Amino acid sequence: MTHCFTKIALAILPFSLITPIVYCQASDWQQEVAYFISVKMDVLEHRFSGAQQTTLYNHSPDTLNELHFHLYYNAFQPGSDMDVRSRELPDPDPRIGTRISQLKPDECGLVDVRSVRQEGLALDYSVSGTLLSVFLKRACLPGDSVRVELNYQTQIPVQIRRAGRNNREGIDYS
Repeated sequence: MTHCFTKIALAILPFSLITPIVYCQASDWQQEVAYFISVKMDVLEHRFSGAQQTTLYNHSPDTLNELHFHLYYNAFQPGSDMDVRSRELPDPDPRIGTRISQLKPDECGLVDVRSVRQEGLALDYSVSGTLLSVFLKRACLPGDSVRVELNYQTQIPVQIRRAGRNNREGIDYS
């Protein structure tokens, strides 16, 4: 029997693939995720509102009581873990350096989760930096599936790394 610690991490990143991350030593199964994302973009304010349905098919031998979603844009805020590491590492990434610490409020990244639901029921959740932990009302048993609906507001950060707005090449959003 293979022992796996099943921690499902999904990314809230419109315009890119949402990929489950399963931490295992070895296994003969893989989780499956289907999603639908609806986004309303405000290009003047560099914000969007998102409504997302994520269905996870639990192929693991474990019962899932919670899901974890990455909120990547939250890394682009003064005082975030990424900001602190970028300034305090002995050999910091020169592309970042102190740039995050100097972002103005309208330049920061932000994912503000407004609601999380399962089968129409509001779920408890917590946000810690770039991690959203969602606590399921009904556990997802092995071989079962669970659908979670999220609503959120997002501010797109200025381009610092990989994603953002107004990069040096003149691309509005990447």
